[in-house]
Amino acid sequence: MSSNIKVDNLQYFDRSKDVEYIISVGHTAPTSNSINVTQNNYTIVNNNIDAVSGNYSSAVILTEYNTVPSSSISSNNLSTLRFEYGGLALYPYHNFSEIHYPAEMKPINNQIVLFSNIVDYKNPTEVVEYSINGFSGDIYGFDVSDMSNPKQLSNIANTGGFFIFKAAEDSAIANTKKYFIAGTNNVPIIENISMINLRDVNSSLYSNSDMIVITADEFINSANRFAEYRSKQSNIKVSVVPLSKIYAEFSYSRVDLVAVRNYIQYAYEY
Repeated sequence: MSSNIKVDNLQYFDRSKDVEYIISVGHTAPTSNSINVTQNNYTIVNNNIDAVSGNYSSAVILTEYNTVPSSSISSNNLSTLRFEYGGLALYPYHNFSEIHYPAEMKPINNQIVLFSNIVDYKNPTEVVEYSINGFSGDIYGFDVSDMSNPKQLSNIANTGGFFIFKAAEDSAIANTKKYFIAGTNNVPIIENISMINLRDVNSSLYSNSDMIVITADEFINSANRFAEYRSKQSNIKVSVVPLSKIYAEFSYSRVDLVAVRNYIQYAYEY
C-alpha cells in the first residue's frame, strides 16, 4: 500500500454549491491494483486499475468524475485529496485532476478571466453587465474570444478598484465569449517574443495517421524510433507530435493539458 496527498487552495471559494472533481490516475503494474481517492471522509474514486498487458501497453489509466459537498472542504478553503494505491509505490502515478468549484467573481493576482454563460440566457440576444471589484493600479479589460483579434473593453465604473462593462452576447453564436481583465500592479511582464510556426500540427505530416505519438520535446528522438518500429512491425502510419507544437497551436504556447485534449479531438475528427 502506498499513499500521497495533494493540496489545492480554492481561492474565493463559495460554499453555496457542491465541488466537482475529475481525477485521472494510472499505473504501470503487471497486476490489477486498487485505487482510492478521498476528500476528507468523502470518496471520489474507489476502484481497481486493470493490469498492464500486451506488447505495446506501458500503462493503464483510470479517469473518474464525482462531486462532494462544500462542507467537505476545510474552513481555510483547502482541498486535500488523499490517494491510496494497493500496490507498490513505484507503479502508480497521478495523471491529472480538475477541480470545478463555485467562486466569488474576484481577481486572483490582480487579474481574472471570464467566460460567458450563454446557454442560461432567456433570450437569444442579451446585453450583459459584468462588475468585478478588487483590482489595484490602472485596470484594462479585453474581449479575447478571438485571440488573434482582441478588443479593448470600456470601463464604465466610477469607483477605483472596479471594472464594469457591458457586452452584447448572442446565444445563436456557438462560441462562448471570453474576457480578460487585469490591473497594472503585479501583472507578469513579457520577457521575450519569438516567431512560431502555427499549423504545423495540421500539416500532412500529422494527418491521416493510424497512430499519433505525443511526446515532450526532449524525448523526440526516442519517440521517432518508436514510431519507426511500430510502422515497420504493424504496417501503419505513425506520426510524432511534440508537445511544444500542440501548445503553440491550441493554447497560444501556454502549458495546458486541455490543449492536448483538444488536439486529440481535432486529430480524431479531421
